[in-house]
Amino acid sequence: MQVNVKGQTGFLFLTKDGRSSLDYMTGNILISISGGLAEDDIIKVADNIG
Repeated sequence: MQVNVKGQTGFLFLTKDGRSSLDYMTGNILISISGGLAEDDIIKVADNIG
């Protein structure tokens, strides 16, 4: 699903076993976050990077 991260489009993937990953671009840099995080938590992590 698409989500907004700091005004950029991010792509969030959630699995049935509780894992998630979030990918988005900031400038020329691709940020990829993954782990056993809930949807709200992984977005909070992304919002607090840089």
